[in-house]
Amino acid sequence: MRLATSKLPGNGKPSDEARTAVAIQVTQSQGHFFIPNSAAYYAVREAVSHNAFESVDDSVWPTAKLTKANERGCAQLLPLGSEGEPVSPETRADLSDRIWKQRSQLSDLDADVLDMLSAIWLARARSPDDRASAGVDQLLSMRGLKPKRGRGGCSSGYRPVQHQQLCESLSRIECLWITMSLHEVYAIHKGRRPKREVIAVQSRALVVTEREVRSGDGEPVRMISFRYRLADIFSRFLFGPGRQIALLSLQAVRYDPYRQSWEKRLARYLSWQWRNRAKSGAYLAPFKVRTLLDAVGVHATHERPLRLRERFEKALDTLEVDRVIRGWQYQDGADTMVSQREWLPRWFDTNVLIEPPQSVQETYRRIGDAGRRINRRAPLSIETLGERVRQARIRKGISQLDLAEKLSVNHNLLCMIEKGRRSAPRSCQQKLERWLAEINKCSPYRGGM
Repeated sequence: MRLATSKLPGNGKPSDEARTAVAIQVTQSQGHFFIPNSAAYYAVREAVSHNAFESVDDSVWPTAKLTKANERGCAQLLPLGSEGEPVSPETRADLSDRIWKQRSQLSDLDADVLDMLSAIWLARARSPDDRASAGVDQLLSMRGLKPKRGRGGCSSGYRPVQHQQLCESLSRIECLWITMSLHEVYAIHKGRRPKREVIAVQSRALVVTEREVRSGDGEPVRMISFRYRLADIFSRFLFGPGRQIALLSLQAVRYDPYRQSWEKRLARYLSWQWRNRAKSGAYLAPFKVRTLLDAVGVHATHERPLRLRERFEKALDTLEVDRVIRGWQYQDGADTMVSQREWLPRWFDTNVLIEPPQSVQETYRRIGDAGRRINRRAPLSIETLGERVRQARIRKGISQLDLAEKLSVNHNLLCMIEKGRRSAPRSCQQKLERWLAEINKCSPYRGGM
């Protein structure tokens, strides 16, 4: 998706930095920004977020397995310049000590930095080999941090510890070395349709090519900005056939990486799932509680079950308040399950319905339209019923979950009817038509949309 840029005085052409800043600002103004959405990207980010790097028998470097969808491989924390280069035992031992120390510091903050850099690069790059510029203050601003105030209320910049934490995260991301034994790409052959192929590939996750630093009298050297590019393992999915980008809520990188890790990880997981469901329009397909807990990195346990459930529901409520999701509810009557004996195993397998924001559905709407085969035999009124319902629902501020519950209609069926991928069964069609008639009767705008 091409983002807007601004025109500057002079030759009328915006600079790279201005183009990037405006593109990111435009995306942020809508509450979301674009990131890669390949399974490999999600697997790497999840490994960083959950700090899944461990010791393995055949390597001295911290290693994490990558298994998502049809992708198979591993990620390692590998010191810069050491890939494939022979080093002495003493040097290797020193590098190993330093890299394991970095491994102990991996957190959700590092995953946030990877997301933000990916967003900036996507807003700037027009080919896989393009580079983008990012400033440390720019990244801190995207995280929602406020610069400290000096005398008279004037801004005096961000705190040194905030700069240091972000630069350390960047350093750890630079050390990510990815090896994929099974990696899906789209190959383009002249005169033929793009074909999905499975290849093996190795690369860094991120390559920094230039750094701008600043130093003053008595002050330590501090990085101000840098230029970088995403590695081929991600950029192959971002241009041409098979392009995969997803909307991620800006709030995801603004949640506290330590106190609000549940909300942050759920926001990332739902972003990935909604993009995967865009073609079918099945946004309201249920999630198992167990699946969402796995996405958070919490294993099902019998220890303090009530506190576990309360934290889970608090996370979803927070996402709803912050408009990361439009609404959520249990599908199988789990509200009364606590009063029953041995409720915990049943709760783990309970279905949860989570509705994405309307802006996400509207952005992905063209994806479903492009991949949809329209049934030419179906009457036109059937095709437009979903659009009429959708427009009336949006005008009234009613979510899909609420409308489906009110009309006793299957949630996922309603979603697909609005998307235009299913015609409404007779009983469902009658319910929707009656509801539309009631809405039009009560609406001051009666007579037409």
